[in-house]
Amino acid sequence: MISSPDNLPDDPSVLKQPLAQLLAERTVDKGHIVDLQEQIKLLRTRLLSRKSEQTVEPNRLINHITSMLRWHSASSRRDERMR
Repeated sequence: MISSPDNLPDDPSVLKQPLAQLLAERTVDKGHIVDLQEQIKLLRTRLLSRKSEQTVEPNRLINHITSMLRWHSASSRRDERMR
């Protein structure tokens, strides 16, 4: 590997070999960067997202409670009629 521009060969055909190697390494590095960015995105989502027990929507919860109260009320009236 060439460590500084002063050590670059003067012949363009010889210069193409390290340049091709650098471009190939850069392509591999870009692939790793994309993979790491995706992992970061997934980890952030997992870390910052609401937990399953906290994801109950308020309207859904209210609807559920209302339906339970109606059922309980109807059940109580039915029990009273049977007495």
